[in-house]
Amino acid sequence: MSFENSVIIAATILSTIAVLFSIVSLLQTRRKDKEFQIKIGDLISPQREYVENIVYNSSKPLTEDVGFLADTNHILFDPSSSKDMIIRNKLPDFSFFDNMGISLHNVKIDEKMAMCLMPFNRRYDKTKSIIAEACSIAGYNFKRSDDELLADNTDLRKTIVRMILEAQVVIAVLDGRNPNVFYEIGIAHSVGKLVLMVVNLSREGNKRQEVDLLSNRLITYNNTNELKEKLVKTLKAIHYDDRGEEKANS
Repeated sequence: MSFENSVIIAATILSTIAVLFSIVSLLQTRRKDKEFQIKIGDLISPQREYVENIVYNSSKPLTEDVGFLADTNHILFDPSSSKDMIIRNKLPDFSFFDNMGISLHNVKIDEKMAMCLMPFNRRYDKTKSIIAEACSIAGYNFKRSDDELLADNTDLRKTIVRMILEAQVVIAVLDGRNPNVFYEIGIAHSVGKLVLMVVNLSREGNKRQEVDLLSNRLITYNNTNELKEKLVKTLKAIHYDDRGEEKANS
């Protein structure tokens, strides 16, 4: 075998080895990346589960007793609706409002009313007063359902639903993960209300980095001054679109 042929064969072998080494390295890198992704996923999941367990364990006493359950979920339960077990497949179906004696055709929207959905707990009294002040500065009349006088407790859900329908804008406080508040948000969304949600990101007075959730309807804040400033700015930025009404009348 000539020297030239030996050189060619040796070069070919080395080239093949180099290609194989590159392929093996690439596969190992991808496997490591996959393992890293799995490890990150395993890290995030327990963190979420840990936080959720704190919430679930804290709220467990509120569901173990039927009295506590009814009291903390007052808006979810309506004895008068238990007789209505009918499935209607036609949408939209407004029997939910009809069964409460509310006619959507007769609802009059208060153009300056801001309805606030929040837990009925004294720990949020400061939040309530700040939201009320922000609404006043922006030219809105602040109302919360407990500001209304009820003939009896059975009128509570009807009162809240009626106020949601009459409000020009709905402000929902997500603090406390109150089930009634989330239920009321669903009602507001279902009828097309503009819902502004606010949530406190601070913990034990320590400022936390704000998370950009890419939503103009979610107002995050670390202190009451920030809540007031952001809410006033948001309320003043609201504009009206009459094209829907014009289209409905045409």
